[in-house]
Amino acid sequence: MDSRELEMIDKIIKKMYRLKSLFLVCLFSVVAFFAGCNDKDKQPEIIVENETALSQTVFADKTNGTSGVTIITAGAWTSTITEGSAKSAKAGTATWVSINPDHGDAAGTYTIVISLEPNATGTDRTATINIACMGGNISITVTQKGTKEDGEPYMITFEGSGTSADPYQIGAAAQLARLAELVNEGNADYNDKYYQLMADIDLSDFGKDWNDGKGWIPIGRPWEFKGNFDGNNHKVSGLYINDHAGGLFVYITGGTVRNLSVDGEINCRTAFASGGVSGSIRSGGSIINCNSSVTINAIFNDISSASGCGGIAGYVFESSITNCRTTGWIRSDGAYVGGVAGSISNGSSITNCSATGAVSAYRDVGGVVGYDFNGTSSITGCYATGTVNGDHR
Repeated sequence: MDSRELEMIDKIIKKMYRLKSLFLVCLFSVVAFFAGCNDKDKQPEIIVENETALSQTVFADKTNGTSGVTIITAGAWTSTITEGSAKSAKAGTATWVSINPDHGDAAGTYTIVISLEPNATGTDRTATINIACMGGNISITVTQKGTKEDGEPYMITFEGSGTSADPYQIGAAAQLARLAELVNEGNADYNDKYYQLMADIDLSDFGKDWNDGKGWIPIGRPWEFKGNFDGNNHKVSGLYINDHAGGLFVYITGGTVRNLSVDGEINCRTAFASGGVSGSIRSGGSIINCNSSVTINAIFNDISSASGCGGIAGYVFESSITNCRTTGWIRSDGAYVGGVAGSISNGSSITNCSATGAVSAYRDVGGVVGYDFNGTSSITGCYATGTVNGDHR
């Protein structure tokens, strides 16, 4: 091969190399162009039509947010609601806030309506609503003031007139707390009236973070509850007491509680009556057709203490418990502890009741009743299946 042929081959190779480089440059440019287009044209997972609606503040008596929040989602979405702001959210659900709808099954446009319970706590409270969709999310912060627009606190009221034909209606935790407040301050206009639950009640807002960590303030102390409370086959859950004894109620005197279920936890710190429904019932009082899954822990480090703990009531004096069931365990290092009633006396009766939770105490402990003080009371048609430990210290 002569020099001219070699020179021609060399030119061809160089030209092919330049064409290859040019092709690669073009290829990279095309890839970058389309990549840029995809980033630019990509739609967010959630679009909010009015971003000012993401922060709402309302007064204590308002039951709706300031406006609905309209979102456009690229797919299905879910929601959670927590106490506190997005930066300082507390553990747990804010039960005083709800939204409708609370989820979406497909891409689309949704207007979220925010509903609130009136704020009778007297202090501001904040909740965060988080909306999540395909990896994207938005937060809606709702603050409810502790006062009304006129600066006065919101006062809970009841529908009805408090008579047997037209009982006061209770449908929210704040109303139940208001009942406790009215009875406990000795308000004669409320302590002997008729009441009816209209819905299941969650007392979580009056739990571990309420009352300096002591939780629920029972109905009927120091003034007794003398009225009639019909649970209407509803349930009160989230009962938490870390204080003196009691239950949902503490003193029922001549009054009646019926058709109610209670769930929660009592940590009794003093030698006093504790029960899932009431600490004590006396002077013709009655608890009828009630269920309790409340656990009771009454440890005083004093085995001489007469704790008086029962799944339904701690002390029963001249009163009755009928058709009731308990499943929560009870633990005490004191005395007078029973699955249904801690002690009974003076012609009291326990009828058609059962207890299935474990019961332990230092002395005077029983599966149904811990102690009968004077032998004039009756226990009829009752049974217990939980273990009973009579030497717990």
